[in-house]
Amino acid sequence: MNSAALAESLSAPIYLLYTLLVSLTIIQRLWELSCAKRHQAALKKVNLRKGEPERDYQLMVLVHVMWFVGLIVEPLVTHRTVPLWVACTGVALFLFGQFLRVWALRTLGVRWNTRVLVPDPKHAENFIVGSGPYRFIRHPNYSAVILEIAALPLVGGAYLTCVVASLLNAVILWRRIRVEEQALFELPNYRETVGRNPRFFPKLTAFKSAFAKYQAPLNPR
Repeated sequence: MNSAALAESLSAPIYLLYTLLVSLTIIQRLWELSCAKRHQAALKKVNLRKGEPERDYQLMVLVHVMWFVGLIVEPLVTHRTVPLWVACTGVALFLFGQFLRVWALRTLGVRWNTRVLVPDPKHAENFIVGSGPYRFIRHPNYSAVILEIAALPLVGGAYLTCVVASLLNAVILWRRIRVEEQALFELPNYRETVGRNPRFFPKLTAFKSAFAKYQAPLNPR
């Protein structure tokens, strides 16, 4: 069987997997919105204020909605046969993004939100988190979003959606992070706890330091 015939024979299972991933991602996003509302209600005493213009938040929501539309419509229109290696790469990157997202959300707990919310400075010490993935990067949740937006379309052959959504997401994140970090760096201990880390991708030395830290108790002198 040649590569073209193999790709054709795998197209139905790949598309089924793609449909499942897209469906689960939609459910996940709806669940996250409900979590965000509960978290805002639970943190009323922290005196949170919006750290971004409402228009920017609405644009971010619009980009994500357009991404989902592209995920559904483009494969139906183009009927592309996705090479196995492309689909596997997309699935691997997407699952890693999901792992990073869940790790970040579990680390933040009730502090996590879909909006940029800045606490009153007197509550900031308990609001800033430097554990979990935040030991290595400042914005692991945004890193996860970058991976997901680029990777999931690859599984279904939605290449135009991958490129356009990634570019729009880059613009949205550039605006959002600039406003978010301006507020965060004004809070006590943020620079010392998280602010010195890279934004999206950790340095190799960070993993080496973490590994050495956990290995030290196993090798006492």
